[in-house]
Amino acid sequence: MEKKDIKNIALPELEKEMEALGEKKFRAKQLYEWIHKKLAMEFEEMTSLSRPLRERLEAQYRLEQVKCLETLVSKDRSTVKYLFLLPSDQETGNGNVIESVLMKYRHGNSVCISSQAGCRMGCKFRHGTDASIQKFKLVLEKEHINVTIRREMGTDINAACGQLRKSYMEKQKG
Repeated sequence: MEKKDIKNIALPELEKEMEALGEKKFRAKQLYEWIHKKLAMEFEEMTSLSRPLRERLEAQYRLEQVKCLETLVSKDRSTVKYLFLLPSDQETGNGNVIESVLMKYRHGNSVCISSQAGCRMGCKFRHGTDASIQKFKLVLEKEHINVTIRREMGTDINAACGQLRKSYMEKQKG
């Protein structure tokens, strides 16, 4: 049986999932908070849930993590680049590598978060669907983060995209 990615289940659907497991609806909110607020890395950490429930969750769901592979900080500390390894893709069995860039300005911070694995340097693109991008936007807005979705890469982040990924891929080749 293929395990479901529990991080991609919205709260209303998670309530239905808990009821299907014979649990009360409020367990969904507890689980959701463990995943999205407390940032639990494993079901075992979710101590407000019974051990039998945690074991059923482990058997039926995935709780995969994004892993930070590399961080580069500019000399003036105004820009930080991150290289992330995404969880394994169920279709390919391979995780994809993406980049993110934090740019600090006097008026506030700006973060470029890739919605696709790939770049203009010849990487294979895997576009996020409009629905998945909108869902991600809602998650960020619930945390009071202002979001603007751009469909094209701007010149402000053009130089930052792809360099870490290229370096990482070259290291992997050996």
